[in-house]
Amino acid sequence: MLARLVSFTTCFFIELLLSARLVYRNIRDYKKKKKESPLHSYRCETIVADFLDVSLIAPCIAGILAIALRSRYEVYAWLDVVILYNLHHLAGTNLARILQILTFRRWTVLLAYAATLLIALDIFHVAAAKKIDSAYESALLARLAIASLLSLALARNQVETHRASGRQGIGSEMVFLMNVFIITNAAAALVQLCGATILSSLSLANTSIDGAQLRRGILLACTATQLLCYLPLFLVDIRSILAWIRSKHTRDHNEEGGTRLDSLPGDARLDRISEEGELSGRGMQ
Repeated sequence: MLARLVSFTTCFFIELLLSARLVYRNIRDYKKKKKESPLHSYRCETIVADFLDVSLIAPCIAGILAIALRSRYEVYAWLDVVILYNLHHLAGTNLARILQILTFRRWTVLLAYAATLLIALDIFHVAAAKKIDSAYESALLARLAIASLLSLALARNQVETHRASGRQGIGSEMVFLMNVFIITNAAAALVQLCGATILSSLSLANTSIDGAQLRRGILLACTATQLLCYLPLFLVDIRSILAWIRSKHTRDHNEEGGTRLDSLPGDARLDRISEEGELSGRGMQ
């Protein structure tokens, strides 16, 4: 049980960081465009995206607090609601962002965000009525799997369209981004479909087996794989971090093991310069 709670805490913390980063990025881009063009308007879908990202921060904090106070209160009394809401939020906004990246019509993106918001209200309503069970979770996971499959299909269609255009060397970054979307959404859809099947079978089985731990394990797996779908949105940040690590490692290596030219005698300095010139000449050839 402790390992599962630690895993959920890790997921909540990652979601908290991702949401804060996305909101910061949207505001930064808005200020940049506003400075370049005073007539630039903040698009409706971006406002809705910021609202939903901010709305995810509070449940993440609530989930972390629920786990932190588990010694005094029953942790799973309201933690299940937070888990379901966060999982639904990740899947819904993932689909909406793919639509936005592929420059679909504004009403299509807004419709995806509206569906995400309405289903979230349904989750809170069912939780207030204390009607969350394996059957409801199974139906919810099935809907999330459909959203993941739709995201996969959109990314796949974009890759096929690019290949059919014959411009293989142009837009390689976009193709790579779409391929990452395909892999991550395929993994999320597979786990969600398997989880929905298991939970549906559990709700139909007339046995006395307590499936609470199994249910939460399935929800944890679905949350972890759904978080992977956010990976393409942070590829630039990841590459920047890796480049900074490589440059720092190279700089430290040069400072520790390298030899400065100005510290060498005159003849040795000329030999070093000639050697570097020969190497660069071979590279150009």
